[in-house]
Amino acid sequence: MAPMNRALDPTERTRILEVCEEILAAKLSIQQLFDAWPATLRNSHLLEPILDDLESAVEHAPGNLLTRTINEISWRSSHDYCLVLLYHTLLSRGASMAELMLAFEMSRARFRLDEQRVAHIVSEVLSRR
Repeated sequence: MAPMNRALDPTERTRILEVCEEILAAKLSIQQLFDAWPATLRNSHLLEPILDDLESAVEHAPGNLLTRTINEISWRSSHDYCLVLLYHTLLSRGASMAELMLAFEMSRARFRLDEQRVAHIVSEVLSRR
């Protein structure tokens, strides 16, 4: 198992960012999520809680099952959307695995995330560098 403070390699980081972007756009199925997850991290438990959050976001995107459309207003204001936004923002700013896990822990201390709380967590995590 790799140490928690190891950096994601550029390929892993790029792939996870792409996954987050697809989830934020509500364009990814569960199978596509698992297929797109970096192979180098598939057997790693380091980011498993974050993968679980991404899976939950895909499963719980609010929409209409009959028309297979997403309710954009509900989706963008949902806790799951904000979790994915949190991870995407941190990854795009070069966060380490340890910083991602710190953000994960901080997000659990909040009853419900919104974009303002996401910005606060990002700021706090990055200020500890």
